[in-house]
Amino acid sequence: MDGINYLLSLDETRKKVYNAEITCEVNKNRSISKDINIGDSTNPVTRGKLTLASGYRALVITITMDRPKDFENRFIKFEVRAKSQPDSHEYIFEKDYFKFQNAINEWKQGFAHFDSSYSSLLKIEAKFTVIEEIPSHIYETPEELQVKNEAQTFPHFAEFYFLNDELSDFSFTVGETKFSVHKMILSYRSPVFKRMFAGNFKERTSSSQVISDVSAEVFDEMLHFMYKSKISNLEHAEDLLAVADRYQIDDLKAIIENHLFHKLEDDNAHRFFQLAHRHNCCNEFKKECFEVLERLFNDINHILPEEFLNQPEKVREILDAKANFENLLKRPSTGEHSVGDVLVTAPLKKKSRASKSKNQKKKETFSIHSN
Repeated sequence: MDGINYLLSLDETRKKVYNAEITCEVNKNRSISKDINIGDSTNPVTRGKLTLASGYRALVITITMDRPKDFENRFIKFEVRAKSQPDSHEYIFEKDYFKFQNAINEWKQGFAHFDSSYSSLLKIEAKFTVIEEIPSHIYETPEELQVKNEAQTFPHFAEFYFLNDELSDFSFTVGETKFSVHKMILSYRSPVFKRMFAGNFKERTSSSQVISDVSAEVFDEMLHFMYKSKISNLEHAEDLLAVADRYQIDDLKAIIENHLFHKLEDDNAHRFFQLAHRHNCCNEFKKECFEVLERLFNDINHILPEEFLNQPEKVREILDAKANFENLLKRPSTGEHSVGDVLVTAPLKKKSRASKSKNQKKKETFSIHSN
């Protein structure tokens, strides 16, 4: 049963009604065309045009509609009224609900007539209505239904349990602060926590962990976002970026990248550039930082400041940095250093790949296994 009477009889929660209205005026020997958008402006059910072609005495009307994007149990009706001025004769071109699955091309010759006055015009009022059924949840796949329910209910469910001891099954001690959490919620928001709680790690069977390399304020803000999908404080944004990267909380990371981008200035471009690489930020953020550094490099005044006349140690540091920079530009890139590394004034000490890899591995292990 999919007729219009069935649709009209449905409860408001089971159907959608879209309306579009157009008002305009048409003079003798003039033609106009108006766009018709039915539904959401960013994702309309359909688009079309109302065209009014005028002769000296009569008006021709044409209504065209694009084919809807998808098949639904959907009907459309329209009503166009024309009123002549100044005599106020009224003309109507309408069509009651009919099935709307294909493109529409409706027209009428001599739809309305101007009166005998030289200044006569027609006032047009057009209304288009589309009604469609909202499919019942029983027709959705289990996967679609599950995603919809999670999107609607999970944030409210999680927010209720934020820092709530009730049903808590794990705790973190950060400094002097203890945070009671729920493995299920953390696992839902972070693949790292999911591996930690469900994989072959001791946290799977233990009930607590001590974290010593993150401040309580930053850890609290991270949990606040994981439970509520909101950030209350970006005072420690750079540290928050580090934990978002460590625990792979991508939506939190994106918010912080956006925040840092809008804070990008000459004085912090080098630091942000290093942060972007250290914490695997998006290429767009890296590029914005690099462009600031490029401009700063091009603006460098190569003349030594006069106040260095009596500061030979400063001159030595500048010469060392300059030599280090020139050597780096001549040497093929090995991934050992970035251009930002040579913007310090003292010569750099190289760290072996083996040492670097070992330190990274130790940090990753610590973040999961720290006691």
